[in-house]
Amino acid sequence: MKHLTNTFYAFALVFTLAACDQLGGGGTNVAYVNGDKIFRDSKVGKSLTKQINSYREKVTKKLEPEGKRLERERDRLQKQQSTLSKGAFETKARSFQEKAARFQQKNRQESERLQSGLREANAQINDVLTQIYEEVRKNQGIDVLLSGQVVLNGTAGVDVTDIVVEILNERMANVELEIPEK
Repeated sequence: MKHLTNTFYAFALVFTLAACDQLGGGGTNVAYVNGDKIFRDSKVGKSLTKQINSYREKVTKKLEPEGKRLERERDRLQKQQSTLSKGAFETKARSFQEKAARFQQKNRQESERLQSGLREANAQINDVLTQIYEEVRKNQGIDVLLSGQVVLNGTAGVDVTDIVVEILNERMANVELEIPEK
C-alpha cells in the first residue's frame, strides 16, 4: 500500500512539474531531503535516540522482575495442570490470566507514555525543520522541496539533506524527551 501511495505521489508530482514548466516557461528546480538521514545524522536525532534507549532500558529493568515471575508462575501452572482438579486449575489459570493482563496493561501504558513524549519531541523538531526547509528552499533557489521517500530517481545534486542537517545541528542540538506521568 505504501508503494502505491508513493507511486501516486510521484505521478502527481510529474504532472505538477509539467504544469509548472508550461506556466513558468522554464525548468522547475526540485530538491529533496532524506528524513531518515536527518534523524540519524543530526545531533538532535542522536540525542533523542539516546534518550529513547535509556527510557526503554529503565522500563525493562523495572518490569523485568515481574515478567520473569509471571513466566515462572505460568510454567508451574502448566506442570500442575495434570495434577490439579479441573476446578482448581481453572481458578489458578484465571488468577494467572488476570495478573498477566495487568502486566500487559503496564507495558502498554509505558509504551503510550513513551509515544506521547516522542510526539511532543518530534513536534518541536518538526517546527524547527519547517523553518529550515523554507530557508533552504529560498536560499538554494528551489521551487519544490520533497521528502526523499517520494523521489524514485534523482541526481546527487538535488539532495539537500546535508545542508538541512548542518543548519539543524546549529539550531537544535538537543530536545528533551519528556515522559508524561501516569
